[in-house]
Amino acid sequence: MLKLLALTGALIIATTNLAVAGGATAENYFDGVYGQVELGMGSITNSLIIANSGDSQTFPFGYTAPMYAFTLGYSKEILDLEGIHDINFAANISYNGTNGNSGALTQSYGGATDYLTMNTKNIWTLSLEPGYYLAEQAIVYAKLGYGQAQTSVTSSFGYTANFGTQSGPLFGFGFKHALDALGPNLFWGLEAYQLNLMSKSISDQYGNTLTSKPTILFGKVHLGYVF
Repeated sequence: MLKLLALTGALIIATTNLAVAGGATAENYFDGVYGQVELGMGSITNSLIIANSGDSQTFPFGYTAPMYAFTLGYSKEILDLEGIHDINFAANISYNGTNGNSGALTQSYGGATDYLTMNTKNIWTLSLEPGYYLAEQAIVYAKLGYGQAQTSVTSSFGYTANFGTQSGPLFGFGFKHALDALGPNLFWGLEAYQLNLMSKSISDQYGNTLTSKPTILFGKVHLGYVF
């Protein structure tokens, strides 16, 4: 997944160079309410800790698969510098529709084998995006925010432990550019972010203490519209 982040960063650098070289025609192209759909590759990892009577075991989970998301936000140029290189600020809310699969593993109890699966889904994020106009229709931006998701672990022995809502900070970076050749107010972009959910502990029906700490990594292409 780190390769995906590096690739996304390289693509952003390449496209920003093209944006600076190519320029554009409409100032403050991104001002206003916008919506976007997003598609890319994501990774959900988790370290499940099972503790009882002072003993503990750590089980690493991880899964990489396609992800999609929907975002609604507001963008505004907040500082008009000399020329086209202005400062922009955006805020948005996003829902990640992944199925939440965090992977599976097996463990043995005497002669029995238990299959554990983890799931982290219903991922919501709130983000602030300070940006810089590279050209009149191209912005590079940082992404800072907060997110939450719901995690559960299921055993083949027939029980499910729900951790409920876990939340934590988000950080990332991105680039977006006008796509007015296909229609007015359209844009496309590249983005990558990491969401680090804080650890949470619960007790299961057997008296074990279970601890979950998921991390979500998402690299994507998005297509949007400024209303």
